[in-house]
Amino acid sequence: MHLWERSRAIAALAALLLVGAAAPAHADEPGQNEAEQVVNGGFDGTTDPFWSTSGMPIALTDGRACVDVPGGTTNRWDAAVGQNDIDLVAGETYRFSFDASGDAGHVVRAITGLAVSPYDTYFEQSPVLGDLQHYSYTFTASTSTAQGQVAFQIGGSETPWHFCVDNVSLVGGVPPEVYVPDTGPRVRVNQVAYLPDGPKAATLVTDATTALPWTLNDKNGKILLKARTSPYGVDPSSGQNVQTIDFSRYKKSGTGFTITADGETSRPFDISADAYKSLRTDALKFYYTQRSGIAISDTLRPGYGRAAGHVDVAPNQGDGNVPCQPGVCDYTLDVRGGWYDAGDHGKYVVNGGISVWELLSEYEQSHAVRKVNLEIPESGNRTPDILDEVRWELNFLLSMQAPNGMVHHKIHDQAWTGLPLLPSQDPLHPVSTAGTERPGRGPQGVHRREDQPDRAGARVPAYNSCSACRRRTGWCTTRSTTRPGPGSRCCPRRIRSRANCTRCRPPPP
Repeated sequence: MHLWERSRAIAALAALLLVGAAAPAHADEPGQNEAEQVVNGGFDGTTDPFWSTSGMPIALTDGRACVDVPGGTTNRWDAAVGQNDIDLVAGETYRFSFDASGDAGHVVRAITGLAVSPYDTYFEQSPVLGDLQHYSYTFTASTSTAQGQVAFQIGGSETPWHFCVDNVSLVGGVPPEVYVPDTGPRVRVNQVAYLPDGPKAATLVTDATTALPWTLNDKNGKILLKARTSPYGVDPSSGQNVQTIDFSRYKKSGTGFTITADGETSRPFDISADAYKSLRTDALKFYYTQRSGIAISDTLRPGYGRAAGHVDVAPNQGDGNVPCQPGVCDYTLDVRGGWYDAGDHGKYVVNGGISVWELLSEYEQSHAVRKVNLEIPESGNRTPDILDEVRWELNFLLSMQAPNGMVHHKIHDQAWTGLPLLPSQDPLHPVSTAGTERPGRGPQGVHRREDQPDRAGARVPAYNSCSACRRRTGWCTTRSTTRPGPGSRCCPRRIRSRANCTRCRPPPP
């Protein structure tokens, strides 16, 4: 369908929507209002009206549009193939589909968005490519525009690679896909395990409102316990009518237990005193996977290995020489290392300081944690792993201090990272008092650990924060009529230096 035909169809649809309230309601037949928005998505003899970025011409190969993607680009959008003048109607559901192939392991960022500034993205998916494969997604447009775009962003690779696409389609008027989760059997149990002497409860999803018989079975199906359910009513969070099953009186350990009720049998579960034995270790191991500035070993974390991020290696600009946001400061900082906060690539001083303190508190209160093997690169260096992990973040916290003594609040992307897109530049956020005060809490705990080695003689790796504390305290002094001393918010009483000062406090006036 030509552009003017698509526009006319959309205009007609809009008119029908305007008068719909006055007309009788009729259910649309499936596909009745579907309209193709992409022109020549099958590349029949030509690639028009598709475009590609400069220096990357589109060639037809076996009826597909193919490009040789140049290497050495920084961002996904530095190399792209697409089509503009796509009509979108807010509230309309669209099916975006295409066939694509590429050198194994490379990623294409397939988007539907705005073709003009500010180039908003309305929908995106980033499949990992290989042999030719069909991809199909549905989404609901949030904005009406006649300047939409479908595009395949393929930049950001150090090395050149080959990309092909075919059967590009954006169909409007598609009924929304209803997500139906696979929740398993209607008898819901704790799939981690139950403790022998702890409470044991299961939930039955059922329309029945009266008590129903249930049985606890061993792995061979033998009945170990039987009773009746307790009607609960509608669960407010799920909206389902449920009944509860309490089998707490069964206290024997074992594996492969099941519960049968209302014609359904639960998934197998265990009863074990060791059910949560690895929970602390598993939680502490998570910090290593969040490290910035170091490659994550797939040997140490199977399935989670990745290359080092933000270490000044193309295509990332890295964190070794990061400027502030425009107009904030005239210096740069080396802020490599630390922990990423979540799924994005932000590193936050306040959040990091809280985590550091919690880990140090755990170390102080639990002798057992000092011997936990976290399977990190530093393991085996005669320093408890939990302290080695803390040091990774502490060094980052120190690096975030500004020359005037304050501390930058965070370093993060200019916009939210489009997963799995890696950010190419992370500007520092303006300094803040929250950021300035927080790093003092972590070093306070560190120096207490240095002053009080454990029985094995382990100490926190050397961490000299006296100069950092002086700069921070000096900033507080210039903004307070009361000179802070040991124990103040800016100068924790317990911090002592390992150099020539006995306490971190402002120099005499």
